[in-house]
Amino acid sequence: METILSLIARVVDLIRAGWNWLKSLLARLLALIDGSAAGNTIEVQEAASVTQAIPKSINIPTEQSTENSPDDALDEETALARMLASEDNNREGKIVVGWITLQRGKKTGLVKFITGGKGYGPQDRRKQGDGVVYASTAKPPKPEDREIARGLLNGTIQASAEIRKHKPGGWIERQMGVSDETIVDKQSAWKEGLYGQVAGTRWVLFSSDTQPVTLKPGQSASQLLDSLPIIPAVDRSTRRVA
Repeated sequence: METILSLIARVVDLIRAGWNWLKSLLARLLALIDGSAAGNTIEVQEAASVTQAIPKSINIPTEQSTENSPDDALDEETALARMLASEDNNREGKIVVGWITLQRGKKTGLVKFITGGKGYGPQDRRKQGDGVVYASTAKPPKPEDREIARGLLNGTIQASAEIRKHKPGGWIERQMGVSDETIVDKQSAWKEGLYGQVAGTRWVLFSSDTQPVTLKPGQSASQLLDSLPIIPAVDRSTRRVA
């Protein structure tokens, strides 16, 4: 009888020990599961935080200048300088045509007078339906063109006294696509007479205070223009010393 009871007690002890071991095992498994879940939660939260920190899209603004080139500015200096750059390469010629243009454009406004209010570009714009404007402004000015334009505007640079004594009128450069015959005929169209050719240039000058010159028998238009008085572009005292 004792043997049976002792055997039963041992079995119960084994069952208890096994149950405790099983509970311990279950507890460890649950702890591992909980820890893993917590770790996954932290990783998910960290990933979400990083994801939120990264913007969905990055817009890099393109570099756009809101300022136009100074050479395109619609002010008197720029308009006059562009005309000088486009019409002649000779400094003294630039001074003469620039001074005449400045005098003639005072009432209308220099920019509008030169461009016809149609912006910078060539003189002949008939292909675009804009007719012919006073002068070309197609080329951007060089520093010398701006220096001359600035001097003409502030009065420190001017044409010679021989030119200033005439009422400012038209001007044409010979051998630049306009025949000498056409130049002579312009006296009638413009109602201005030819009074001289500018020294060192191919410019001939017109004025309404001068009577038109006419061809002599047997004289060609080229001979007439060649015989015009040669007048200085600027006075000796105002010439730039090289």
